[in-house]
Amino acid sequence: MFIIRYILYNVPKLNNAGLSGLEYFYIDSTTSKWLGPINDSKGVLANTLQPLLTHQTPTSDFGFISYNDQPPEKTGVSQAFGHSKGVVMMDKTTGVWLLHSTPKFPYDRTEGIFWPESGTRNAQIFICVTFAYSQFDQIGEHLLYIRAFPFDDYIPNNFHTVLHRVVNKEDINPNQRPFLAQVLTSSAGQTFRSFAKYSSSSCNVEDLYPLIAENLNSDLAAQTWRGKAEDKESDFPEEGTGDCSE
Repeated sequence: MFIIRYILYNVPKLNNAGLSGLEYFYIDSTTSKWLGPINDSKGVLANTLQPLLTHQTPTSDFGFISYNDQPPEKTGVSQAFGHSKGVVMMDKTTGVWLLHSTPKFPYDRTEGIFWPESGTRNAQIFICVTFAYSQFDQIGEHLLYIRAFPFDDYIPNNFHTVLHRVVNKEDINPNQRPFLAQVLTSSAGQTFRSFAKYSSSSCNVEDLYPLIAENLNSDLAAQTWRGKAEDKESDFPEEGTGDCSE
């Protein structure tokens, strides 16, 4: 695998603006530019996923976990699992962590189809970083904490034990330490901070954002989107009254 690090913003389908929902803006350490279509078999995402798409038969030197709380299958995912989406894939030297926001992604690796038709409806984001194999021990712990939902995976027997625990959907129930902060170093030597909050069905675990701000000793601004344009601020629960299960 080669060293990659980028952020990708996929725009939504907007008929009045002439956007198909397949255009995206690409950013890395040296360039930023508009590209598309995002489902191009020779595009950025396809190239990133090439190891996953070409390993149709399990081997002893390559492992992966595709996790998504909205998997391609129509079966529902319990709210006990975290609201999270991503792909990790690695050999015993290096690997890639691709975090994203797209439901049903990657769609069907057995057919080489990675982009779901539903992916054009809303804007999406992808963050991709290459790490040394050793870092996937910590990344696996992060996935345990957020209770990632693996829907397609294969981890060889001699890979990190924690990755097998993720695949087995183990519930660690960390009562004494519900918040996990880690420092990761990419293959290019860039430092990243990883934050994870254990999913809870009650409100006795503080929200993630103030925990991040406290850990960084910094102010923090967060943004989200509303389900419908007519949603009002009063439609959302006040602090401390909402469901903390995600």
